[in-house]
Amino acid sequence: MSDHAQTRREGQLRLGFLTNVPFTSEPGGARRGLAEAIATFEYAESIGFDTGWVRQRHFDNYLASPITLLAAVSQRTERIRLGTGIVSIRYEDPIRFAEDASTADLLSGGRLELGLAGGMPGFEAVFGKLDREYRDETQHRIQVFREAIAGKPVQFRSPELLNGDPPEFFVRPRAPELGDRLWYGAGSIPSALTTAKIGLDLLQSTLNINPTADTFEKTQRNTIEAYLEAWELPRRPRVCVSRLFMPAVNQRQRDLYAAFDAIRQAEGPAGPRPQGAQEPGTFQRALRSEADQLRNVQLCPIYHGDPDYVLERAKADDGVQLADELMIWLPPNFTLAENKELLDNIVEFIAPELGWQPANAAASAA
Repeated sequence: MSDHAQTRREGQLRLGFLTNVPFTSEPGGARRGLAEAIATFEYAESIGFDTGWVRQRHFDNYLASPITLLAAVSQRTERIRLGTGIVSIRYEDPIRFAEDASTADLLSGGRLELGLAGGMPGFEAVFGKLDREYRDETQHRIQVFREAIAGKPVQFRSPELLNGDPPEFFVRPRAPELGDRLWYGAGSIPSALTTAKIGLDLLQSTLNINPTADTFEKTQRNTIEAYLEAWELPRRPRVCVSRLFMPAVNQRQRDLYAAFDAIRQAEGPAGPRPQGAQEPGTFQRALRSEADQLRNVQLCPIYHGDPDYVLERAKADDGVQLADELMIWLPPNFTLAENKELLDNIVEFIAPELGWQPANAAASAA
């Protein structure tokens, strides 16, 4: 095993949360959902969370424009880091995205943690046909994006439209350190190996594609170890894992968490959904050739109940043991108050026992 794998978690565990930013189709529902997302970031910062992550989902009752939201969050918070988990870079113009991401990073004072991935195939039916096979297109757009934020001249895609030699244009404004805070969402070992090869940090979600072990946690450990073995850069790589830990302190919470678990088991990754959301598979069924990369998957288990039981499962988690950051996923059917309670319970009963200290306390001790 590589030195990187042997020295995981030498430092303090970081703690984050992930929200899909759900909203209902009722009048004012989208505005309320966005406002509650900002309030969640503010609250998480106040109780010491290190990072807040948001997920992108197109054409549904969830957040489609992560950078726009995080730019707004940056003006209402001071310390918490702002992550995307993930942006589907395959459907973004990399130069335009570099402009938006750089602007948001500067507005936040350098707090953007930019998670990228290809995303679900099929959306090229809306965003335009790809020039390459979809995995190759993903890597191409990541490369163009990284070169743009690194300050290299942008390439002209239609030089025949130019009169003579083209001038040099650069993405402005430039966020000089953004390139050091790029992640990739890898759901399998081959994807993790590519992540290591291109030198991005590793995000592990609540889905494993083509699992390599009997449990979700062991599969993720296999993926993380393969990533760490393949890492060649001198800097230390970072690993963040997403989990559904739900310690309950009263019967109302026990019932709420158990009900969420039941829906998740019955409906899979699509459940539960906010009112008015798309039925699972709606977009894929509209395609001539159905695109579905979720045929052979493992779904993250939900550990809920008494805090001691949830903590026991968290301590035994093979993936968490290798992670630098633990990301707590917030259910899309929970209210703002219920999400705050869950964050409180994680801070009180789970994260400190895994080696985390509130960011405020760590700063005071420094």
